[in-house]
Amino acid sequence: MIFAALSKLLLLVASGQVSPANLQPTAPPANPAGAPQVVELSVTRAAVPVPALRYRFAPDLAELTPGNAAPLYLMAGELLPRDQNQRDRVTNLLDAPMDQFPRDEARQALQPYHGVLMEVELAAWREDCHWETPLRTEGVRTLLPYLNPYRECANALAARARLEISEGHFDDAVRTIRTGFTMVNHLRSDGVLVQGLVAAGIGELFLDRVRELEKAPGAPNLYWALAGLPHPLVDVRQSLRMERALIGFEFPQLRGRRPEELSAEELTALFPQMQRSLEMYTRLGPSGGDGSAQSFKPEFLATMISGYGAARHYLAAAGKSQEEIDRMPVQAALAIYLLESYERWSDEMFKWAGLPYWQAREGFDRAQLELSAARQREANPLMTLVPALGRAAFQFAKADRDAALSQCAEAVRAYAGAHDGRLPASLSDLADTPAPPDPMTGKSFGYEVQGGTAKIHAMPFHGAPANMPVDITYQVTVK
Repeated sequence: MIFAALSKLLLLVASGQVSPANLQPTAPPANPAGAPQVVELSVTRAAVPVPALRYRFAPDLAELTPGNAAPLYLMAGELLPRDQNQRDRVTNLLDAPMDQFPRDEARQALQPYHGVLMEVELAAWREDCHWETPLRTEGVRTLLPYLNPYRECANALAARARLEISEGHFDDAVRTIRTGFTMVNHLRSDGVLVQGLVAAGIGELFLDRVRELEKAPGAPNLYWALAGLPHPLVDVRQSLRMERALIGFEFPQLRGRRPEELSAEELTALFPQMQRSLEMYTRLGPSGGDGSAQSFKPEFLATMISGYGAARHYLAAAGKSQEEIDRMPVQAALAIYLLESYERWSDEMFKWAGLPYWQAREGFDRAQLELSAARQREANPLMTLVPALGRAAFQFAKADRDAALSQCAEAVRAYAGAHDGRLPASLSDLADTPAPPDPMTGKSFGYEVQGGTAKIHAMPFHGAPANMPVDITYQVTVK
């Protein structure tokens, strides 16, 4: 299926194995799983602003205008420069050191993006965003062509935020970062897993800008701006509602009905639809075939021959007599077995999305191990369509954790601003700006003061995905 294939691809993006800019392979990250990562934040003391919500990363409802933001984002995508060199200039601005940020070069590089960013800003102030993708009618054939241009628009916006921070235009930078977080929120609707992963990537892009703004001398305190972000920043449940519904979109006969409720004729007709969907997945999947139905058909038929015995055993265990099974067309027996087995194993994975990550992560791991064993044991090609959700859920939770760490840093800044530069002895001292818990563990962040530096520690945990940092310390030095 196209979404399963894209989800696998975006999981590579999430893990750092694929560049989100051009989806080309890159070297694995240098920081292996479990290795400590230190984020240095040298900041100036800053009490929370008055009024408290002067700086916001989410627009007020009263500021929004009626209408759908999606057409404006599509217009912005159409206005993107076609010159790859121009796009590379913007990408390079995201990697430039802030203390040596090339302001003149940035202004020149962003000039061709004036119309793009104008459309993005107009979109950010729209009340709704509905992409109106034809998932219900097209199923796995639905394309999502707006995602790559959307990410490029976000890159240009992030580059402008860096320019504004370097120039000390903090109010402008906050507004630009707010537009970026609104772009994240606008991907929450009509979304499948791949769309959620793009949203999480854009969220991380602008959390990086928040950290840069925090470190700028004289920057305002952003505690309440961070507290006002959606929690979670990207809701995995929104994405999985569509993912789970795709089987019903692809096979309309199943909407509101279980496979055993279909007649033998309906089940027999359903079987070639299944084959076509799997052929499409084979063409589009990262390890798929050569794109021809002829290359896939013998493999599919061989799998079905080996699976018929398993289907008969499954139906017998479900209470059907041998006579009933013998009378069923082969395709009908297989369809029931394939679909119900798929539903069982997909639900074993999807069910954990209803819990916070810190409660669900071990469940995701168990479900993935059980699914891998079932794929080896059961002749059911539909089970290849069940996405591995543990890594995606980690990426969503990582964005929440990064936001929480920045919020803790701002709480320390606020305390120092109200106490003549002194650091809080513990997180419990932050009564006026409470420290949020770690979304990955459900527990408080670790905290200690060494000299003039506050160390906020995100604790490691067992079972983190490979190449994903989980042992992170924010070292906040307040001047």
